[in-house]
Amino acid sequence: MNTAEALEILNLQPDATEREIRGRLFQEYQTLSTALAELEDERQRPLLEVQLARLNEARDVLLSGAQPQGSRSENVLSLISPEDLPAQVIVLLYQANGQEGICTRQVGGQDIVLAFESSFGARKYAQRLAQQGLPKPVPERFDTEEIVDFCRGGGYGLMVVPANEALEPLEESTESARDWQGKP
Repeated sequence: MNTAEALEILNLQPDATEREIRGRLFQEYQTLSTALAELEDERQRPLLEVQLARLNEARDVLLSGAQPQGSRSENVLSLISPEDLPAQVIVLLYQANGQEGICTRQVGGQDIVLAFESSFGARKYAQRLAQQGLPKPVPERFDTEEIVDFCRGGGYGLMVVPANEALEPLEESTESARDWQGKP
């Protein structure tokens, strides 16, 4: 895939800024993760997974340069370089029974850590989780590089929620958080 094809997949102009590319990628990932979570007909899964693979390929071309032929990203939403991101991000942490857990989302069978550019977005998402009957996670600021290392080391993907975007919790994610916390 070349740059023109990648921009076409995202429906962006050739002069799109990195921020526009990241914003559009976020919107597309959110749409696909919602579609995968709400999938009623399993026969549609291969089509959505192809769309996800093309989206990942477009991301790699536009944000990290083309990868060598035949190589594949380890994680669905793994990041190539933290230099493309803000110096710090906010993640949501759960604490229960002396253990700590990080807020994730499932996309195509991959656990994706959610990181927010803005503390307002993180608090808003935590509130939405609490409204769904979960204990409210605590937003905590981390150096982006530390979160990227955590994700790579733990086999997680990473989704950075842009400051100007809103993210809605998925029922699948809230169910796994309920299970982790030992709630009925």
